[in-house]
Amino acid sequence: MKFKDLLNKLCKPSYIYLLLSFIGILCYIYLISSDNQIINFKTRNYFHGGLLCYVTYSIFWIILINYICKIPKIGKIIAWLLVLFPILFIIFFIFIISLLITITLENNIGNSIDEKKEN
Repeated sequence: MKFKDLLNKLCKPSYIYLLLSFIGILCYIYLISSDNQIINFKTRNYFHGGLLCYVTYSIFWIILINYICKIPKIGKIIAWLLVLFPILFIIFFIFIISLLITITLENNIGNSIDEKKEN
């Protein structure tokens, strides 16, 4: 069976996840191969194992999403939720963290202004 035939058999959510995984794998390979000062030689060995785990996990997840997608009526909805949930989760936490940083900075600025008024 050709790779193109396999791609044609994937439903849209699993195909989108395949594309996102491929982008993630390319970023992972770039990180391993780049001359990054933060990553030393001992850590690079763990990155190769991590890449293998990421590829295995992605293949498993694509197969699972494709299987769920074929369930009548609610399969596609659940498959889209499985694809979009991690993205929405990350966006939500970025929003919360930026909100907390803003509140903390405002409190620090307010406290320093109050201290200057007292002096």
